[in-house]
Amino acid sequence: MPFFIRFKSIRYKVFFSILLGNVLLVASLYALSVWSFRHGFMEYLNRAEQQRLQPLVQALVSEHEDNGWQRLQHEHWRWRELMEAYVLGGRPNEELPDEKGPPDSKEKRPQPEKARKPPAPLTFDPRITLLDEKEHIVVGRMPSRQEVNLLAIKDQGKVIGYLGLRRHRGFSGQIESLFVVQQQKNLAWIMVGLLLMAIFVAFPLSSHLVKPVKQLLQATKKLIAGRFDARIETDRDDELGDLANDFNFLAKTLEENQAIRRQWIADIAHELRTPLAVLRGEIEALQDGIRSLDAVALTSLAEEARQLSALVDDLHELSLADLGGLAYRKEPVDLADIIESALETFGVAFAEANIEIQQDIAARPVLEGDYQRLVQLFNNLAQNTLRYTDAGGRLSVSLHIQAGMAQVIWSDSAPGVPDVALPHLFDRFYRVENRSRNRKTGGSGLGLAISQSIISAHNGKITAQHSPLGGLQLTILLPVKG
Repeated sequence: MPFFIRFKSIRYKVFFSILLGNVLLVASLYALSVWSFRHGFMEYLNRAEQQRLQPLVQALVSEHEDNGWQRLQHEHWRWRELMEAYVLGGRPNEELPDEKGPPDSKEKRPQPEKARKPPAPLTFDPRITLLDEKEHIVVGRMPSRQEVNLLAIKDQGKVIGYLGLRRHRGFSGQIESLFVVQQQKNLAWIMVGLLLMAIFVAFPLSSHLVKPVKQLLQATKKLIAGRFDARIETDRDDELGDLANDFNFLAKTLEENQAIRRQWIADIAHELRTPLAVLRGEIEALQDGIRSLDAVALTSLAEEARQLSALVDDLHELSLADLGGLAYRKEPVDLADIIESALETFGVAFAEANIEIQQDIAARPVLEGDYQRLVQLFNNLAQNTLRYTDAGGRLSVSLHIQAGMAQVIWSDSAPGVPDVALPHLFDRFYRVENRSRNRKTGGSGLGLAISQSIISAHNGKITAQHSPLGGLQLTILLPVKG
């Protein structure tokens, strides 16, 4: 494990991670540069030597025209003369002796006291080998084929032999070695400079990368302390910016949920307080003898207890829906059958309220749903219409299929709903303030909230609009099976 992983600060972890990556990069670059330079310089030396051998090649062509390779093969002093003249610092423009005397004849050999040029820095002999056209050795010795570069000797386009030059394995000359060492030193200083630049860049870069993380840490501590108004200000458009935006959305959601929870508790307390106050008042009246304990008093007490029990049941069911605790046993169900059954169940009540029912069931879609919950859904809608529709009104229910969805339009007549109330109809305990929306006739204000929960559990959607009949129109979309 790298040592910097032990740091607690992510800033130092990021800094050393960037620095380590740059160190490895610089070291690799240095090693590759040194290898490339040495290899390229060695190749340059080999090619330069081959170029310098061109005068010798031309001289060998003339030698072959006069005597073939036999003279060079048997009279080695002639080979030495060629080497001295064209390779080891002689003057190739001078006319070479062409006598055929014995090698030990003083008249026919170059005089040792004759002035010569100093040897060239790049020396060849004994690295040069002369081969005939069949690559048989004429002069010199032949190492392995992989160690030799062959330079073809051509006379009028025909290969008459080869001049073999053994490749360099290292830098034997002092000048070449000093040049290579100096270049390696220069590369080393360049890499050190790059590494220092990486250090100066890595430190502020690590601070820049870690800054939003620190802001996120501080804001998270505020959330833990219950301060849901914490926000992170950022103008980044990378992943850290996305993280900051997600945190702000989370904080906003928690803040809204806290406000909803407080309102929820206040609404529950208010809704429970009213029936309990009525019960307490009637019981105290009975105790004080103001009212007599008769059938009328018992009926009133039972009605208040019934409303209180219904409210508690609605709250319990809604809390289970929020927690996902409601059990849904889904199976193929006929939605048209459920709607017709609900309207038939409340048919007598609608008749007593003088409310006309119109049905337009043009399809019989099959859904994957919970039969009992869907029955409860449309029973809630029927009860809602009975409570809030004036006598002599009308209820219109239609069922169609559109784009793979079952569409139910539940529309009633006056009284209508104000525009400002439409977005809040599915809020818990919300009641439209008009003459028909009192606690005695208007229920607990949880019916539509429970209905929305059931529809959401079936992957559906419900919306509220003004009804063309003058009341409220609810549009329900539910996915059709298959």
